[in-house]
Amino acid sequence: MILRCTQKLIKTYDLSISNDISSEELLDEWYANLIYIERKKCILFTESETLYSLFLPNFKKGQIGNIEKIFKNWLKKSLKNLGIESNKIDKLLNRLDGMNYTTTQSRSILGSMNEYGYYYKHLINEEGGLQQSNIDEIVYKINGFIMGAIEYSSGNEEMRKIINNNF
Repeated sequence: MILRCTQKLIKTYDLSISNDISSEELLDEWYANLIYIERKKCILFTESETLYSLFLPNFKKGQIGNIEKIFKNWLKKSLKNLGIESNKIDKLLNRLDGMNYTTTQSRSILGSMNEYGYYYKHLINEEGGLQQSNIDEIVYKINGFIMGAIEYSSGNEEMRKIINNNF
């Protein structure tokens, strides 16, 4: 799995970056950005092809060694909420072994992530803050937004389509 990290994330968590990494595998390339909500560090992940996002609230520096496991757990939970069959989720997660950090490449994806970050902040604030918010519900809602960068589809629909057709 390739995790394309913003400079802010790389510096904050002192990540070792590999250069010239690429993959042709489906759903193997994710972008990650650090955002702050209520002065808490949160990580926003976005899959490069579907623009499907995951949100990890209140991410501590000590958790970075377990980021792959934490990411997979959140992805599994999120895909279950999307109605994806467990066997298909397991096939995808088994393929995502090994996290390789590198830098971002697409301004378009970063632009979509900035938009998502705004929506996460707004919806979390609207629900009364990080402690009161149902993060799973917010992730589902945001992934339901229609995005021009994926031909006016949503992250939910694109992720569902790729997983159901390929796993």
